[in-house]
Amino acid sequence: MIKMRLTALPDELPQEIERLKENHIILDVSKPERNRGSIYYRQYVDAEPKEPQVSKKHTLQPADDEVFYSTFLDE
Repeated sequence: MIKMRLTALPDELPQEIERLKENHIILDVSKPERNRGSIYYRQYVDAEPKEPQVSKKHTLQPADDEVFYSTFLDE
């Protein structure tokens, strides 16, 4: 489960929750609360990804500088 804090204008919060529904299963949504001294509101969302997460070990790619550095060492 992932707990997210959304911060947005009050009329934008429902739109952002709908966007989350595209890729997540929404488990719980808190009531919107106004941030102290701000025009923004916050809302907490408990969600799970719709698709199983792939291990980060298999998805990481080396940064460009790492490739350059390792190529330099091989020469």
